[in-house]
Amino acid sequence: MSRTSRIGGGFTITELLVVIVIFVLVIGIAIPAFTSMVRSSERSLAENQLRVGLSSARDAAIQSPSSDAAAVFFFQPGGRVSVVPCISVGFLDDYAGLVDGQTPLPASPTPTVRREVFVPLATAAPIQLPRNWSVRGYTPPNTLTAGAGGQGEANGWYDSLAQGGDPSAEGLWVFPETHLYYINPDPNRTDEDAVARGWQRQTFMVRFRNGTGELDGGNRSLSLVVDPVAVPKIRDREPFNAVRLDQASDLAATVKRELGGGLTVPERTRRIKLLGDVSIDSVLARPVTELAVYNERSLAAALARKLGGRGLNRVTGTVYQDPATQQSGAEIPGPAIDTGLFAQPRTLFGVNEAIGRWIEGRPMIDGDPEIVETDSRIFTLQRYLGQAQE
Repeated sequence: MSRTSRIGGGFTITELLVVIVIFVLVIGIAIPAFTSMVRSSERSLAENQLRVGLSSARDAAIQSPSSDAAAVFFFQPGGRVSVVPCISVGFLDDYAGLVDGQTPLPASPTPTVRREVFVPLATAAPIQLPRNWSVRGYTPPNTLTAGAGGQGEANGWYDSLAQGGDPSAEGLWVFPETHLYYINPDPNRTDEDAVARGWQRQTFMVRFRNGTGELDGGNRSLSLVVDPVAVPKIRDREPFNAVRLDQASDLAATVKRELGGGLTVPERTRRIKLLGDVSIDSVLARPVTELAVYNERSLAAALARKLGGRGLNRVTGTVYQDPATQQSGAEIPGPAIDTGLFAQPRTLFGVNEAIGRWIEGRPMIDGDPEIVETDSRIFTLQRYLGQAQE
């Protein structure tokens, strides 16, 4: 063969097509395997981060001679679920009597319930789960509350769920509703109760006893977790202008000082407005002993298949509506389901009920024999070691 013919040689069209087909086949085989590997790695990371958060809170309880500690769960729309180690700093005589989300706080509220107050541990950073991975806490039947006095009251624990169905029917798996509060854009609404209501912020915790680190599994009391938020509209009025919790260099010391204040009616009212359940800077939380780790995208696919859904809200990354898009009338909106995600009208209670069944590997709809595959992992907490056990 001459030198010229060797230089001019090349691949035929048939050879190129064969190479391309082989390349496409290899990619088709490799992508699902790679995706599965990434998903498995993220699940392992999410479960490990959960254990790290629980261990951090338990260590804080062991090191404290007199204060219980807790792993508290937070979520911010567009962000990730975080496990925040918190420590108890005292008790607050709180007010729980708002009706239907319309009655503002009385000028001189009479305390109706005593609640323990927790603050984030200054020496421990929040532990984040990987993006799209979430944690829900199991609430047994009759633990959701529509308010301190019963049905119709607004400032209960997960009141948005309790008012959408029968909380005694079965337990639910609840999501951290910590940053799903509504900020009123109306410049004419100046009082803090109308701007943003604190009773919209709710979550769950895993609680550990001081000194021993033992799981406090029998404790079902509602506590307050102080978590100052960036809501400038309320920082120029009492009591938020006098005590800038959002700027406190030592939040625990600041909250302790306020809890130890005087007993006069004005002083008591100030504490309730600043730290109570009605405050935007506080989150209402109750201990749980069962947790579920799952992927929000897998959940969205299951909802789309069984409830006619079309995924998750793009802003919140959950089934919840973006609070900024809610409409405000006489009643300030609370956490709400994004009804546009579903073909048929759904209540937040009904969607959460279906989510819980998916987490547990049960049919999502009554009378439907099909079980949609789930990637959730359910963990219980060991009593003495406080470790998460699948």
